[in-house]
Amino acid sequence: MFFCCTIDEHRVYIHKEGGIIIKITIFENEFLHAEYIERAVREVEHPLVSFEVVVVQDFTSYLKSLQESAISDFDIFLIDIDLNFYFNGIEIASILRNYNQQCFIIFVTGDPSKALSSINSGTLPTDYIIKEDFHSETVKERIKNTISQIIQKQVQPMFVKEIVYLNISSNSEKMNISSINYIASIPNNRYSATLRTQTSNLIINTSLGKLKKKLATYSNFVILKSYIINLYNVASISTYEEKVFFTNGDYIILNPRTLKKIDVARKAGEPSDAS
Repeated sequence: MFFCCTIDEHRVYIHKEGGIIIKITIFENEFLHAEYIERAVREVEHPLVSFEVVVVQDFTSYLKSLQESAISDFDIFLIDIDLNFYFNGIEIASILRNYNQQCFIIFVTGDPSKALSSINSGTLPTDYIIKEDFHSETVKERIKNTISQIIQKQVQPMFVKEIVYLNISSNSEKMNISSINYIASIPNNRYSATLRTQTSNLIINTSLGKLKKKLATYSNFVILKSYIINLYNVASISTYEEKVFFTNGDYIILNPRTLKKIDVARKAGEPSDAS
């Protein structure tokens, strides 16, 4: 159950239990490619977002049934350019743009030469992904990272507006918690900690213990022995590589037991002390 509302002048769909609903629609005429894209999309997770994934089977019926109210400002479309259809992918993107100027369009195609055409079409694509080897992890990670970046940069700031004050240098600096990736202990230094944001590395002149107490009231932080991790900015967790990847490409290495605890807290969307 969901309802439509306007937040910061954006038309969005909200789940009755809270959180935003984003529909991800895939236009791909090759079955195996569509299946691959769908698997990649379904691996993306975020505690603020519920995803509804649709693979369009009948392009004509879909376009005929389009209504302006059916597309929210944060809906995402992954479109192949060469669809072997009456319309190509760029033309379909143009039709979608007529219904919504804010939604996100990602072209996924095997033809690098079409990039300029897509840019000049006025469809304002968010990304252009080349499917050179559709069985490689590179294409999958690019799809996942692009969607994660959309959520982190466009969607999350609407819902995460809390401010925390941290002692950086000799000042108390105001920090939006949505910009924080993690805070880490510093070896042989009990009185300071490292702050890694989406764009910079900083030193906080406060012990990790005190920071844990300060941030424990925020449901998006998971508290570990040597880290405080912002779950909102976690893009993926790889138990094989023993890494937590963040939406800006950063990562940290943790043991499998700790990774499992982070994953459980992330899926639960509740406060957790994993230390």
